[in-house]
Amino acid sequence: MKNLILISKKIIIFYKKEIQSNDIAIFLCGGASDEQIKFRFILGNQLELRKSQYIYSIYYPETLFSEILLGYSDIDLLSLENLLAKSVNVVVVPLQSVGTFTELGAFANHPMLKDKLIIIIDPRYSKSKSFINSGPIKLLKNKTNSHIIYNEMKVSDIEKISYKISEAARDISEKTPLKKDLTNPLSSTLLFLFLIYVFDPIEKNTFEKLVSSLGLNDPLEINSATIVNSLINSGNIKLQNNYYLSFVEEGFENILEKKGYNDTQVIKIKNNLSKFRIHALNIYYRKRGLYSKGRVSP
Repeated sequence: MKNLILISKKIIIFYKKEIQSNDIAIFLCGGASDEQIKFRFILGNQLELRKSQYIYSIYYPETLFSEILLGYSDIDLLSLENLLAKSVNVVVVPLQSVGTFTELGAFANHPMLKDKLIIIIDPRYSKSKSFINSGPIKLLKNKTNSHIIYNEMKVSDIEKISYKISEAARDISEKTPLKKDLTNPLSSTLLFLFLIYVFDPIEKNTFEKLVSSLGLNDPLEINSATIVNSLINSGNIKLQNNYYLSFVEEGFENILEKKGYNDTQVIKIKNNLSKFRIHALNIYYRKRGLYSKGRVSP
């Protein structure tokens, strides 16, 4: 376990330096009609395709909450909002429906989320004397770091809207930096995948002990089982014989590509991880050789 911990700490340093620093996590809300869902996913795809020094990782309620809730059967709404606030840089709310008005009210009154909001409003309602404008919108404009974007919510304006969101997201991320500690289920997904890549195959119990030894498993926040279950359910790793955690090549590349890394960057990351893996294998075979024949086994 000592050698696993030492190698893992080096992987964490690599992860923080090369991966975590330029990633902006965006939680994209929206209406529930087919047209509104289509608009939201097109907008999310456009944001992920934006080319800059930043990588925009988009998360949707349909998938994010199911991932966060794995392993939490009795989590309440307030705790879920707190976890969301600690997990993402920005929450985008296009005001399209009664449900999004409710989300706006809840998020605008949350002590952490109120500084992380990007609200999209149809320009036709920018000056209307409504409760929304005189209440939460006025509060966000005057007393928080949140941004209000006035733009029609139509597919033909997706490029313009995605640009405005990316600019606002960078500003919010600088003014309200996210503490990306390694108990964060979103920022830690890749780290857990990296660890499994290097130590593949690794016993599930051993991996959980490793995570605990590294201080990545805070019982009051997200736990390692939640992240591991999410990776298994999404097909990015597999559990063999209900015992070993094993790496899935396509899943690894898909996650990196989804986060905006190009082929060259993916190869570079894999090359670095392969060096850690070779180091881990050398230690394993060296110990095995000393135990069996007093030399390194082939």
